[in-house]
Amino acid sequence: MEISQYYPARLAKVKIQVVENRVTIYYKDLFHDQKEELDIKEISPKYINSRSGDPNWSNVGWFFTSVGAVFAMLLFFQVFDRSVYLAIAIPLLILAAIAFILRTIKNDYVVFRRNTGQIAFSIRLSGKNREVAENMVKYIISHVEQT
Repeated sequence: MEISQYYPARLAKVKIQVVENRVTIYYKDLFHDQKEELDIKEISPKYINSRSGDPNWSNVGWFFTSVGAVFAMLLFFQVFDRSVYLAIAIPLLILAAIAFILRTIKNDYVVFRRNTGQIAFSIRLSGKNREVAENMVKYIISHVEQT
């Protein structure tokens, strides 16, 4: 069983594979390329159903706000003509507002913990992968309870 998830605010892709008694998590973004393998025995049978937004959209929003503020400073020192400022800063602030709004969109997650209590991995449930993800959760739980 395999699920691929894309997180646009992080520019990251996570692929979770479950094969027999192993869970493999592949994480890839601009700066990391990571692979982690977990034995089913390492996963706690208790899992958490949660619903949250992606906090990384706030980072994107603050980035656009900061760049817009830099252009505001340039306008203050009259580096550019006012029309250049409006053509650049206003779209940046609109993109910032969109990013902050995207932060409020909530997704369902299933979070698995290790036996030590640390978070092992999470599966985001969406309309596209909900059925496969729920089957994967059932499979993992059934195998964890057997061990």
